[in-house]
Amino acid sequence: MSRINPYFLFILILLIVAGGGVLSEFLFERDANIILLGFRINIPLLIGSALVIWAEGERYLKEILSWREHNKTGLILFFVLLIYGVITGALMQFTKSKFTEPDYFYELGLSSIIDFPVYLVWNMPILISLAGILGYFRKRLKASYIFGFILLLLILLTEYYPFNFKGIVPEKQIIVPAFILLTLTIFYKVRNTYLYGGILFSAVWINVILFGTNSATVTKLIIAKNFDKWDGFIILAKEFTDYVQPAAFILITIVLLFFKRKKPEENSSTN
Repeated sequence: MSRINPYFLFILILLIVAGGGVLSEFLFERDANIILLGFRINIPLLIGSALVIWAEGERYLKEILSWREHNKTGLILFFVLLIYGVITGALMQFTKSKFTEPDYFYELGLSSIIDFPVYLVWNMPILISLAGILGYFRKRLKASYIFGFILLLLILLTEYYPFNFKGIVPEKQIIVPAFILLTLTIFYKVRNTYLYGGILFSAVWINVILFGTNSATVTKLIIAKNFDKWDGFIILAKEFTDYVQPAAFILITIVLLFFKRKKPEENSSTN
């Protein structure tokens, strides 16, 4: 039994996430992530997950960190690679998109491919913190998918649009809800925290390494901390610039919906 009302804790976590994102921008002119010995840590998420562990007890921490068998991970990763392969092939064949040799091709692009496992491990603190909070929502809140969507949306809004909110789906930012749906779908389909983190990181990393990002936060988290953007290996045709990356996330999400999830062992009050 939780030591605190789950809905009150949900609101408290929202306030911590929103406050952390806005204060980081206001006081330090940066996002709420820190890098410690290479490991990426999101302070509001870390505090939120600590509150969840306090509310649920040590047993919940073991539950999140325990290894659970998931025999479809390889198949999911295969479809992730297949989707990006099909998208890339279609872009090359039917549009004016083309492969390029962007700035920092060798020191950033190729080295990032070699360093992929390292950056996956370094981002695990963020992924585990997020899994801990989402797992609590799934366990204690009805319609937990909706609460998870609200949390992730607030994280993205306060990280990327502090003091300048542009609406639920800002113009040309369909990638925001696409990413949220992908994150939640992977989480609800894969009960193993580490495999969930690996699949999510892989889907985002391939997207960024192929098509690039102008987000300093994303670049520093998953490619290199000393760079603010990455142009990608593919220059997209102008008319597809805003839609290819979210389309990839949406296609992966749709494919994941066909995977049956294993029923959780613990009792859950969620839908």
